[in-house]
Amino acid sequence: MAADPDRYPGAGQEQFATNKALALYRDATYVLAHAIDRLIRQGIDPSDGEALLETIQTETNFEGLTGNIRLKRTGDRFATHDILNIRDSSFELKKIGWATEEKLVIKKKAIFSDGTAQIPDAAERIYVHWDDVEAILMMALFSLGTIVTLVCLAVMMIYRSSPIMNYSSPRFVFGTAVGVLIGFANVFVWTGEPCSATCQARPWLLMLNFVFIFGHMYAKAFRFLYVMKKRKTLQFRPIPDIQLFLCVFFYLLVFAIPVVVWTAAFPLDVTRSDNNPDNDKVNIICNGENAEVFWALLLGLGGISLVVGVLVAFFNQNYHDFFSEATYIGYTMFTVCVTCCVVLPMLFILSDTPHAFYIVLMLGIFLGNGAVLVFMFFPKIWIITHPDKNQVPLDSCGGLKTKKSSSGSII
Repeated sequence: MAADPDRYPGAGQEQFATNKALALYRDATYVLAHAIDRLIRQGIDPSDGEALLETIQTETNFEGLTGNIRLKRTGDRFATHDILNIRDSSFELKKIGWATEEKLVIKKKAIFSDGTAQIPDAAERIYVHWDDVEAILMMALFSLGTIVTLVCLAVMMIYRSSPIMNYSSPRFVFGTAVGVLIGFANVFVWTGEPCSATCQARPWLLMLNFVFIFGHMYAKAFRFLYVMKKRKTLQFRPIPDIQLFLCVFFYLLVFAIPVVVWTAAFPLDVTRSDNNPDNDKVNIICNGENAEVFWALLLGLGGISLVVGVLVAFFNQNYHDFFSEATYIGYTMFTVCVTCCVVLPMLFILSDTPHAFYIVLMLGIFLGNGAVLVFMFFPKIWIITHPDKNQVPLDSCGGLKTKKSSSGSII
C-alpha cells in the first residue's frame, strides 16, 4: 500500500515506484528504530523484549511514507483508510474520502448501483407495489365503486326535481356522494411506495370521507327526528337546508382542527419500521411524532359520532313516512359500526405486515362506502326507475302527508 502523495510528500518517490511494499518496509524499520532509540535514551536495555514491545505500542507516533504511524495496544495501526466508490460495471474505483479512528471525511458523493446518490436500504423494502396482485384487485374494486357512484349521482341529479329526490334534498345527496368519491380515492394514497405527500394525505382523505358522508346523514336524521316529533302539533318551523349545512360545517371543524394541528406540527413522513418478522426486510410506512395520539383522537371522535348516529336512528325507527330515509340511514350507520368493530382490531394486529394490513384496510373502506351506495343511493335509483313508486302519498283530504320546508326540500 502506498500513501497518498497529496497528503504525504515523499510517498511515491521514484525509488519506491518499482515496489510499493518498500514504503511499508521502510516505515516498519523506522518503528523499530524509534523504539530502540527511546529505550537507549532512557537507559533501558533495548534487548528487553517486553520494554521494547511496550514502547512500540504506546510511544510510536511519527509521519512515515505511508502516513502517520501510531499503534493500538493490540499492535494494530491507527490507519488512514481511503474510501473508494465503485462507479459502474467496469469496477472503476473513485476516491471519495478518507477515514481515521477519529473522523470520517467524505469529499464527494457516492454513486450507487442505481446510478443515484440516494443511499439504498440494505434490507428489502416492504410496501404494497402498484403491480402487486392485491393492489391491482383493490384498484379495480375501488374504480368500480367510483364508476357506480358517479352513475348513481348523475341519475339522481337528472331527476333531482322528482318527488323522491325533492324529499331527500339533492344538496345532501350530492354532499354524501362527494364523501363516497373521496373514500374510493383512498386507494391511491395507500398503494405504492409512501412519500411525504401521500403520508400527509392519508388522514385528510379518511377524515373527509367520514365527515362528508356522516355529517350529511346526521343532519338529515336529526331533522327527521325533530319533524316527526313535532308534526302532530303543527306548531313547528321547518328546518331549512342552510341551517343543516351549518351543522355539517361545524361537524367538519370538529374533525378538521385536529388534522390541521397534526399536519402543521407533527406531519407524517416516510419511516423505516424494523419490526418486520423477516430479519432481512424492513417495512416502509408513514409515521411521525405523536401519530398514535392523533389517530386515537380521530378514531375516538368517529366512534362517538357513530354511537350517537345509531341512537338517533334507533329513535327514528318507529316513524314511517314516504320513503323512510331515516331507516336507511340507520342501516348505513349500523353497517359501518360493525365494519369498524371488525376491521380496527385486525389492523392493530396486522400493523407489522403491510400487505395484510393494506388488504384489510381497503376492504373496510370499501365496505363502509359500499354501504352508503346500497342503503342510501340504490333505493332512490329504484324508485326513480319505477314512476308508480315515485309519488308522494296523499292523506284523506287530498293533502300531502309530508310538509315542504321553506328551502324547497321536504323533510
